[in-house]
Amino acid sequence: MKKKVDRDRVARLAGVSSATVSRVFNHPEKVSREKREIVQKAAEQLNYSPNVNAAILAKGIHGRILLLDNNKLLKYDKSNSYYYSWLYVDLLNQIRSVLRNTMYELVISNLEDLRTHELKDLKDFDGIICFDIDTIEDLEPVMNSGVPYVFGHHVRDVLLNEKIYTDNFYGGYLQARFLKETGHDKSIYISGLLDQLNAHKERFDGFREVYTDKNLLLINGVTGKDGGATSARKILNVLKSGEYQSIAVVNDLTAIGVYFELLKNGIKVPEEVSLIGYDNLPFTNLLPKRLSTVDIKIGKLYRSAAEQLLIIIEGGRSDLNKSFKPDLIRGQTVADRT
Repeated sequence: MKKKVDRDRVARLAGVSSATVSRVFNHPEKVSREKREIVQKAAEQLNYSPNVNAAILAKGIHGRILLLDNNKLLKYDKSNSYYYSWLYVDLLNQIRSVLRNTMYELVISNLEDLRTHELKDLKDFDGIICFDIDTIEDLEPVMNSGVPYVFGHHVRDVLLNEKIYTDNFYGGYLQARFLKETGHDKSIYISGLLDQLNAHKERFDGFREVYTDKNLLLINGVTGKDGGATSARKILNVLKSGEYQSIAVVNDLTAIGVYFELLKNGIKVPEEVSLIGYDNLPFTNLLPKRLSTVDIKIGKLYRSAAEQLLIIIEGGRSDLNKSFKPDLIRGQTVADRT
C-alpha cells in the first residue's frame, strides 16, 4: 500500500520547515509569496493535499467564513444591479484566493436572511466579512455576535475599528481636481439619492472641496443609464450656452447615460463638454472614447479584508480601520482646456 504523503515530506522537498508548510495551507497571508509558490509546487509534485477535516476538528472550529451582503443595489437600484455584478465577482475572487489553501470555506448570505432567521446563528461561523453594509443599525447583529468580523467598504463615517473602507470623499476630490487642473472653472455634478446613500454624499462632499457653490450646478436625479439620460436632458440648454464645459457623475453607469444623450443631441465629448464618471466599470472602455473615471479597487480592498480577518481569528494584531484611496483613470473624455 502506497504511503500517504505527509507535511514533513513536502517540507523536505521544498527546503522549508514543516511549520511553514502548515502556514501556507492554513494562513497563507503569513507566508511570503515566494515561499508559498515553492511549497505549492512541492505539494503538487508529491500530490499532497492537507487533511482539512482533521485540522478543523483539532482546532475546534467550524471551518466557515461568512460573506454577509446587504443587497443594497437590489433595494435602491434593482433595474441596474446586474451591471455591477463584476464588482461582486471581483471581490469574491479575491476573498477566495485568500481562503483557497486554508481550512475555511466561504459561505454567502445576506442581511434579509439574518432578519428572517433563515440564517440561523452567526456563531456557526469563525469569521464574518460584511459587504456594503453602512449603517450602525445593520451592523449591530454582527457586532453583538461575538464572532470576529471585518466591515467594508462604505463605512468611512461609522465609528468602528474593524473596518476597511473605500475613501469616497477622496474619490470625489480626485474628480474635481482633475477637471480643475484641465482648465474647467465651472462644473455640473450629476448624482442621485444624495439623502439616502452615504457613498453618494461623500463623493459629492469631496467634489465640493474644489468647486464652490457659485461654480457648481448640482443635478440630484435618478442614477443608472436611463437616469443619466434624463439628467442630461435637463442641462442641454446650459451646455449649449457654453457656461459649463464639464460634467462629473456619481457613477459610471449614470455617466454612460449622460454620454449617449449628449451625443444624441449633437454635443461632442470631450471637444465641447468633458465628462468623468466613478467606479471604473470594465465596459467603459467599450464606449466610443474611454470614459475618464475613478477606480475604487474593490478587489484589493476585500482581499485585504479577508487577510486581516484571518489574523483576527488567530488572535493576532490586525491592520484595520484603514482606507483604500481610489485612483484616477484619465481616459479620453476630459479635454485639456488650459
